[in-house]
Amino acid sequence: MIRHTQHVLSKLLIATVILGFSSCHPENSKSEAGDDVFQSICIDINTPSVDISDLIDKVEVVKLEETEQSLIGAAMEVYWNGSYFTFTSEKLKTLYVFNRFGDLVTKFNRFGNGPEEYGSINSYWLRLDTLVFFDNSRKRLFKYLLDGQYLSSMETVYDVNHVQELNGKYWLDLSFRAQADSLAGQIAMLDKSFGNPRYFLETLGDIGFPTGTPVNSFTPYKNSLLYRQLLSDSVYQINDERVRPYLHFDLKGEFLWILVEAKDEQTSPVNQILISGKVWLFVPKIGEEWIHIDYRIGFDQAYDDLLYHRPTGQITSIDTKKGDQSSYDLAFNSWHNGRMLLTVNSSDIGEFLAELDENQISFIEGSTLEDIESSENPALMWVKFKTDF
Repeated sequence: MIRHTQHVLSKLLIATVILGFSSCHPENSKSEAGDDVFQSICIDINTPSVDISDLIDKVEVVKLEETEQSLIGAAMEVYWNGSYFTFTSEKLKTLYVFNRFGDLVTKFNRFGNGPEEYGSINSYWLRLDTLVFFDNSRKRLFKYLLDGQYLSSMETVYDVNHVQELNGKYWLDLSFRAQADSLAGQIAMLDKSFGNPRYFLETLGDIGFPTGTPVNSFTPYKNSLLYRQLLSDSVYQINDERVRPYLHFDLKGEFLWILVEAKDEQTSPVNQILISGKVWLFVPKIGEEWIHIDYRIGFDQAYDDLLYHRPTGQITSIDTKKGDQSSYDLAFNSWHNGRMLLTVNSSDIGEFLAELDENQISFIEGSTLEDIESSENPALMWVKFKTDF
């Protein structure tokens, strides 16, 4: 298994070398058609850190309503679709939906063993009043109305990491999964009946350690999808039934899986993580103007955060420590119209906001600091960052 895993990592190294030929520079280039062109971005993980309060221009706070149905505890990977905030909880069994004011719309749970029930929510999206879930273990896509009514389900033969829909086509991440179809690539595109597959990107085969993540490998971006498999430093853009290189992150030799040492057949990937001192987990959240990056070295170290400004190429490490040097309980979720959606623990929000001027802070209608601090639920914050840090 170790030998096969190193063969997989060798493919990653070759692909990265090919994508990495472009030099690092700010991303203000456009093609003649007006599309974003491929860019390579230099990322220095040793860049000086700046206190998060000094990076913030404006913040708008949204409470998450606390009721008997919405005692959520934590809210990670929160998405905004223009109408609703959504996130999963309770071990991927429940989907919470809140409106723009933070009022609970529904707590959706159809977990079970019945034909109209799912075993877990590994991928999901909300289109108007229709919820779509994909359950990896059952290889099945479920559709429900927001009020809980079951609509339909479809099954696939593939072992899947994540699924997303774009313009009536389903895109499946098959990376690091052994498939029955020997011709399968890293990505499969299926039609509306979940059939007639087309494959993209050479398969990487199976790999010898867990690579799952709750972060969907497909991210909606403008009128397209962005795709990044977990052990890659490159991002692909999906549009018009095409897959093309979009971004390459050059970590200046600090990304484990593209190094020659990662091909060592005598050392397992897990041991390489332990002894390398290199970045092995790298999660970019990509917006049109900004990129937020979570990364991790080893297993014991907490996640570190970087903020990259695409028009200027400026990058900084985000210092999220409080006055007592412990860290704020924050989650960086997703970008929308130049603002980052963050989650903050209700016990931290008072101290967090106290670091800002009053004219930097606003509360959406129906939200107050007093209500949030007295709640067990976290709050959401729309954060606009300064461009001159």
